[in-house]
Amino acid sequence: MIRLPRLSRKQRVVRNLLVGLAACGIIWYGFDFAPPTAGLALRWKAQTYLLEETPELLYTSPAGKNGSRELVGRCGERWFYCRDYQTLLFHDLGNLTFTEPTEPVTCIIPPFGGEDVLYIAAQIPGAARAACSVRFQSTVSVAQNNTTSIIDLDETYSAQAEANPQGIYRFPLERKYEDALAPMRTAEWATFHAYSCIPEQNAGLDLICTVQVTFYSEDGRELMQDSQTFQAGTEST
Repeated sequence: MIRLPRLSRKQRVVRNLLVGLAACGIIWYGFDFAPPTAGLALRWKAQTYLLEETPELLYTSPAGKNGSRELVGRCGERWFYCRDYQTLLFHDLGNLTFTEPTEPVTCIIPPFGGEDVLYIAAQIPGAARAACSVRFQSTVSVAQNNTTSIIDLDETYSAQAEANPQGIYRFPLERKYEDALAPMRTAEWATFHAYSCIPEQNAGLDLICTVQVTFYSEDGRELMQDSQTFQAGTEST
């Protein structure tokens, strides 16, 4: 039997290091060489879009659907949104959705497949929190039990949020109708779907979305109000 030479302590450390690096390389290969950080993932994603600017990550949401997180930031003058599907230590980003800035308040609407939320980017001096109301007005045709009914949905969803250091506010929009068989739930689902299609301007439902946001100081003083109106596929302010 052939005996291998006894390794010194230093040689064992080097051997273990090489084995660890090889194992990491195999794991990385198994994940198709996915980037290990969100920042690097954004830079690689920007290259696929042939973007000259480097994306600046300004907000990362808590884990949501399927454990994924929402990323919000700027790329040049435009704001971007995407989802980060993190697996183990690696990041797999969805498509980037861009929003042109509007001063002093920019509304960032997640596209279909994201959460039911509204992001607002605003650098309001002294603002610590904000209250937001989102009003949906739509006419939805609902087919159920061989009958078709027309529902005029007019609902307002309210939320509050604190500003992060970069002036990003995240407002969750909680749906009101839970009964799976109720026509109003179907109408609400269709309306939220149209809302999520606004960034891509491809919604098939007639929808008017009115956003009103009020900014407050730490001591509760009202600092500013802003109102914007969106239509499914067409934006106006």
